[in-house]
Amino acid sequence: MENNEVRIFVTDAILDEIKDVLHRPKLRKNYPVLTDEKVKEVIRSIYSLAVNIEKIDDIYKFERDENDEVFINLALIIEADFLVSRDKDLLDLARDKNFLETYPKLKVVNPAEFLQICRTKLN
Repeated sequence: MENNEVRIFVTDAILDEIKDVLHRPKLRKNYPVLTDEKVKEVIRSIYSLAVNIEKIDDIYKFERDENDEVFINLALIIEADFLVSRDKDLLDLARDKNFLETYPKLKVVNPAEFLQICRTKLN
């Protein structure tokens, strides 16, 4: 993001979700480096570098987990190449034949896969 090699798009709801996740006790216990100050720094960085989209249309209904619809719909609205997530429900879309046929451009990948793709493209 900082080198403009990747553009990140968010909504206020997505930023709220990121804040919520980064404050979860289980995550904090597993990653003690996530202090309150570090979380604030990450949020400030995302906010300053990301493109904030205000209006998200409902293009895709995700019955499996309607809370994930905002991520899918944002990716579809901006015509993203990638939706990067650790969320199992979202990652399962990468194997959903109907989703893949309907939205062939959008690749749903986990962060490690995305970093590998980025490294391959940069080399």
